[in-house]
Amino acid sequence: MQNYFQHLRQYSPIRDAFSLYLVLVISTWSLAMIMLMKADVWDETNALLIFKTWQENFTYWEALTHIWTQAVANLYRPLPLSIAYTIDYFMPDRNTSWHVLRGLNILLLIATFTQLLLLARKLSKPSVAQEIALTLVFFGSGSVIISSGWFANIFDVFTIFLLLSGIRLLLEKRWKSAFAIISLAFYCKEISILIFPLVFFLTWSKSIEVKKGIIFLVFLIASFFIYIALRQNIVPIGSDKDIHAFDLSSFPKTLYAWFESLWWQNTRRESNTIAFLISILFFISLKNIKILICMIGAMVLCSIIYLGMLPYSTEQEFTYLVFQSRLYLIPVVLLLFIAAAWGRAWTLYVILVPTLMGGWQTYSDYSIFQSVYAEIYEKASASDKQFIVHYPESPLEDNERNLLIGNYPDAEYKIDTVNARLIINQ
Repeated sequence: MQNYFQHLRQYSPIRDAFSLYLVLVISTWSLAMIMLMKADVWDETNALLIFKTWQENFTYWEALTHIWTQAVANLYRPLPLSIAYTIDYFMPDRNTSWHVLRGLNILLLIATFTQLLLLARKLSKPSVAQEIALTLVFFGSGSVIISSGWFANIFDVFTIFLLLSGIRLLLEKRWKSAFAIISLAFYCKEISILIFPLVFFLTWSKSIEVKKGIIFLVFLIASFFIYIALRQNIVPIGSDKDIHAFDLSSFPKTLYAWFESLWWQNTRRESNTIAFLISILFFISLKNIKILICMIGAMVLCSIIYLGMLPYSTEQEFTYLVFQSRLYLIPVVLLLFIAAAWGRAWTLYVILVPTLMGGWQTYSDYSIFQSVYAEIYEKASASDKQFIVHYPESPLEDNERNLLIGNYPDAEYKIDTVNARLIINQ
């Protein structure tokens, strides 16, 4: 641990002229994320209600045992869920809990960016302009914004932090530590499988010792299959319990949508040929044909994991697609690592504009989304009877707030999904 902090100080941005800009960007972004803390919504609220039920019925250790031996909401991602539950367990109230959990995501993403910047400096010595572009693309991306503003994406946040930490350790030839850290990522989210094409490339390109790299990859695959065996026993892949549908008929559309929306990081719009061409230009800009092959393979893996999850839609402002940007966090940050290390001087500039445009859309849409729920919670707290809202898409029974949301066509209020507002039901 001491060596790590010495290494961090050695490459710290505080040591160069870029430091002031970096501190300014991170401070401004952190303030923007704090301003986005308007209301706990959807999976955040459901998680807090589940945690409360566990605290009423289980001891702390019984709850952790449940997390590691049972599916929770059709998921088996026990490591971040254990951490989230532990934090909630020691919080004085629910309102404090969701603020602290979002704060944890913010800190982890800042730490992830630190890892990304250290890796870029170690491998390619980027110019100040390139570091500025990298900073803006990272913190301005929709995936980072939604992950900071919605603690339910703690799975992805922990995964990418552990993967980048593992890559850094691997490049420093700390094989055992890298193996342990990356193996932990498997217990955070299934898309951690993207580490395999990246380690394969590092071995193929001789960025790490070939013989040790092959042995490392074999052991890593074995570790992943141990996780899969545990998961299969709890949430069988492709079963009714599995959150992933794996409908292969949707693969061509998902593959196109993935490449087209990669840097905009949402499909709450019409399909855009220019956006698709920007993604193609990004991959063409990679200097190394080996990394190009491996990263296209990784994108195909993403399309399989997220089959059918990228529909284009412009019909509603208030929609589950407001959370869609979360799906891009891990592949996008890994691609930023690749771009910083093996891209051309102009690679990051190509993706800057679409990333910031998509990030602004995610920020503004999510701000409005939360405002609707904040209004609902305020009206529910002021009501002397159970407050009922007609919104079938996301039912909620929150006794603590005296609130009921769901398929109630006769309710006094409903959510206008086209214009994203709470209205009187007429």
